[in-house]
Amino acid sequence: MVKAIERVLDRGVRDHQGPSERMRVRLSNEIALADGVTALFFGPLWAALSGQWWWAPVFWLAFVPNVAPLWWNARGRYRMARNVSIVWSSVMLAGIALSAGAGCHLELGLLVTACGTLVLLPPDEPHHRLLSTIPIGALLSVFVVRAMVPIDGLVPVDYQGAAFVLVVVATAGNLTAKVRLLLGEASERDDRLRAASQEARSASDAKSRFLAQMSHEIRTPIAGVIGLTDLMLDTALDDRQSNYAERTRASAEHLLHIVNGLLDLAKIEAGAMELHPEPFDLSQAISEAIDIVGPRARSKGLDLHVSLELPSGSWRMGDGFRLKQVLVNLLSNAVKFTEDGGVVVRVWEGDADSVHIDVDDTGLGMDAAALDRVFEPFHQADASTARRFGGTGLGLSITRSLVRLAGGDIDCSSTPGKGTTFHIRMVLPITRERPARDGGPSEEDRIPVGMRVLVAEDNPVNQLVIQSQLQALGVEATMVGDGQAALDALAHTPFDLIVMDMQMPGMDGPEATRRLRADGRAVPVCGLTANARAADLQQCLRAGMDVALAKPIDLGTLRTVLHHAAAGGLAEWGRSRGFSPSQAPTAG
Repeated sequence: MVKAIERVLDRGVRDHQGPSERMRVRLSNEIALADGVTALFFGPLWAALSGQWWWAPVFWLAFVPNVAPLWWNARGRYRMARNVSIVWSSVMLAGIALSAGAGCHLELGLLVTACGTLVLLPPDEPHHRLLSTIPIGALLSVFVVRAMVPIDGLVPVDYQGAAFVLVVVATAGNLTAKVRLLLGEASERDDRLRAASQEARSASDAKSRFLAQMSHEIRTPIAGVIGLTDLMLDTALDDRQSNYAERTRASAEHLLHIVNGLLDLAKIEAGAMELHPEPFDLSQAISEAIDIVGPRARSKGLDLHVSLELPSGSWRMGDGFRLKQVLVNLLSNAVKFTEDGGVVVRVWEGDADSVHIDVDDTGLGMDAAALDRVFEPFHQADASTARRFGGTGLGLSITRSLVRLAGGDIDCSSTPGKGTTFHIRMVLPITRERPARDGGPSEEDRIPVGMRVLVAEDNPVNQLVIQSQLQALGVEATMVGDGQAALDALAHTPFDLIVMDMQMPGMDGPEATRRLRADGRAVPVCGLTANARAADLQQCLRAGMDVALAKPIDLGTLRTVLHHAAAGGLAEWGRSRGFSPSQAPTAG
């Protein structure tokens, strides 16, 4: 008997179905089987109560649609089976309530079914609204028919209480099975959501690994091009050669800017972008952004004006590094699309420590359609814009994300042919804490005579670049190609600083640093990596490096690193300058 029931419940269950889907089919079969048993039991009972034998076969025939899901489930038609069961159960209970008589109050059982259907019917059901109204309509029809047509009940008064209890018990049992069915469907949806979430995480991880690898493969040759071009520019060149070298460096920096933009966008999409509030000089940050964009504006004959309505000597609390990135993006965009006139930057204080920044240009402007999409990634006003002006369309998308991440907002207004205005509002509280000293080259960054540096770098071009830079600074450099060679060199010669690449064949930089620290050696280590991801820089610092910088590293930054390493404060300098793993700074 038990095996026969199990075979009935397993009708429609397939090997390829997951646990939740199998449970859903079994519960649907369970409801159909329960309806069949109810018909077998209530048919003779109703015939006995009414005194008319023909009620038994009528009951059995009337319950056939409720048993039909056993057939539909076996053919994979679960949804049809469930919907027919809902509709026919409502119709059947309405008929029973009407025929039993007003004294049985079987409409209360119908009310339970109606409420249960409203609650339990999945919201993704295409006919949800129609199916949910059928039980309520059946309930209302009972009252309407009784009010309009007097009907004598089939159940004698003495048995009406017993009939009420039996129907309520049967309805409750059916509703319990539907609850279990709903739980099975919810469990199946949870399984699908978990699978989709896992698939999305896997795709995100794959994208992150791809970006990390591509970043390393692209940034490594870019670092070599920029470094060698800088060395070339320090030699005696005629005007034409100098012009070629400058254009080569500018092109390499532009390519590096695109790579950095893609990495920033990936971090923002993954929710891994973090801001690091610290005291900074707002006026200085704006001035530095102007200095970066100024040469391009002057080369186009554009006026670049700044209007600062800020109290002098006031410092702000915020991420000055990212704010400068936002300003450079907006100013570069304004200069790029402006041929005549100029660009104006206006900065003023608002209420509650807010700061307002306007970047206004007299450039091409945009129509309403382009304005609606201006902050979308990879968007340009039209195809000719990309061909004429270049760019990836990432700058404004990254800018808006950084501003919003800081709790601010940015909007844009534009008129075709007359120019564009970007307006930023950010909360940058005034602080009395002094900003950290600028980490760029200064007269204080003197390098001790006779300083010895060990460089672990496997790329021949990068070896040539950094060796030439160190020689230009008057520093003796020893070059090795992997981490094990670096440890071997340290065993025989003391060094004042180790410049350690992250990825090298054999033993990489982090592993070599871990072994170095495990031996109790406190020699300063400056990590270099072409991977600008926060996780990569974090790995360097966890291994024991004092500071980790993303390639390429320029001569000024290298001078500063040497100075602080000789002074014994390389790690402190890195923390004070925000060269932390989560910020992923570019060296220089």
